[in-house]
Amino acid sequence: MIVDLKMELLARAKARMERGDYDDALPLLERLARIARDDGETMKFAHVTIGARLYELGDARAVEHFRAAAAISPKDDRVRYCLGHAHLDREQYAEAAVQFGEALALEPGNAEYLRSWGVALAGASDLDGALAKLRAAQRIQPDEPHVLKDLGQVLAAKGRWEEALRLVRRAVVLAPGEPIFQEVVEELQHLSDVDRIAKRLDRKR
Repeated sequence: MIVDLKMELLARAKARMERGDYDDALPLLERLARIARDDGETMKFAHVTIGARLYELGDARAVEHFRAAAAISPKDDRVRYCLGHAHLDREQYAEAAVQFGEALALEPGNAEYLRSWGVALAGASDLDGALAKLRAAQRIQPDEPHVLKDLGQVLAAKGRWEEALRLVRRAVVLAPGEPIFQEVVEELQHLSDVDRIAKRLDRKR
């Protein structure tokens, strides 16, 4: 009886998602997660799918669903990565860094995990740690625009304006259709100018 209900809920939820009705699928998935306690893979699917939708909606409950999925499959690096981003979205930087570190331990050499770890460490004000992770990501993917942007922003936070601007300008060249990179260049250029003026004024005092 429970097995039949579980399969019915799973089928109905998948049918709704195939139609793009993700919000209608959520209650079905939530019920599925409650009754599928003897089926780890089905529970994980339910929690990850719910977590992904809640994350898209900016809902803090995404964290608890990804955490539940990680408890079911602690060696699933993608679940750890999703949990890290759910924490990052809530500005829970230390927690995010732990999850990205766990994901990287499960899949060493993954540049995206390194980059995300670096971003989380920067958010936690560990600029040296962030710089190390982002440098490692850059060695793996030297022309990945997001790595260059994030690395540039950390270098800027350390006052290394020239190197920061060079990297982010390189990101603009690599991804000319993405306005975010040009916006970061303009922001860093402005901050660099402000910093230079402030230092000049300090010398005159």
